[in-house]
Amino acid sequence: MNLMSFLEAAAGDALAMLAGFDMEQAVALGMQPNRARSLADVHSTYLAPTHAHKQQAKAVSLVREAGLSLDHLVYLEGYLKQLPVRERGAKRLEALDAVAKARPKNYNAFTRTVKAAVPIEQKPPEETAKFGRGRMGLAPILLWMDEHDAADIYHAASEHTDPDKPLGPQLLKNLVGIFRANTGEGAEGAMPVPFSVPRPIVSVPLADWVAIHEGEGDEVTLGLSDGTTMTGAEFIERFVATAENHLEIALVKPGYGAVNLYDTSRFANDKQRTLASLVNPVCPWPGCKSPAARNQAHHVTPWKQGGPTNLSNLVMVCRYHNYVNDDDVGKQKRGRIEIRDGEGVWVSPGGVPVSNDYHPYGVMRTV
Repeated sequence: MNLMSFLEAAAGDALAMLAGFDMEQAVALGMQPNRARSLADVHSTYLAPTHAHKQQAKAVSLVREAGLSLDHLVYLEGYLKQLPVRERGAKRLEALDAVAKARPKNYNAFTRTVKAAVPIEQKPPEETAKFGRGRMGLAPILLWMDEHDAADIYHAASEHTDPDKPLGPQLLKNLVGIFRANTGEGAEGAMPVPFSVPRPIVSVPLADWVAIHEGEGDEVTLGLSDGTTMTGAEFIERFVATAENHLEIALVKPGYGAVNLYDTSRFANDKQRTLASLVNPVCPWPGCKSPAARNQAHHVTPWKQGGPTNLSNLVMVCRYHNYVNDDDVGKQKRGRIEIRDGEGVWVSPGGVPVSNDYHPYGVMRTV
């Protein structure tokens, strides 16, 4: 089957293709987790057993009458999630009925038909700050704030810009300068942004340490516990060649663990968090980008069940996934963190281990 025949089959009867869908198996076979979750939602809505038999049967009939694809259904279910659960069933039928009558000619026309049939009042954005996933050395920051504060910040950042040059890079440079600069000696409320995190740890495999000092640093990629990476050459330039820079260095042996940790602090909890951060530089749940420096020390076997507080039972997991983790081995709902080959790995409710490859530089990995 080639791609076009696959698309034709999907357009012919999308729900028939989705019969027997299993999200954990799909992820294990390489499907992107968010996509697998979306298809699981569609499967649950239209094919899974339900008490609303007539409503489900009507929805299936309308889907087939309208000739909707899986992408159509993924969009529809995502759109309806903005509504309370108790309202979705009736609104789903309204949207499907409108689509079946209108027969939109393309995907964009379909989305417009759905929005017209089931208008949803958009919630105003909340004041918040979001830090996005980094790419090629850059990372996005999204800020929602009072529009007057935003206007003040824009005014400050746009001062002394060159109208003959692109504005965006100049605004960014000025903003970073504002963040980094102190507002005056002794100024009340002054809080300049410090560089990096208070204590990033660089995990350095022994073989890479030798390569770096032999002048082959450009060929080595090192992982930091703040969720970033750097080359061996950048490491030498930033933390070795300059006397003003200070950093804790952990020497590790792949497949074994930490050899030593050069740190003046010997508190057990700090050292355990540090070494666990080297093993999992980011939360191990697939797709999560939360760096170990901001994560919680998670007991694989819960403390209340007798799980010890040592490295064989600790994984650095973000606050949210630590909360939803299936702590009880017999409970199969969201999946749980286990330690496999010395590394924290998410295991699906069906028992399928899936690694988080967002930041594959944990000391137990070979990349």
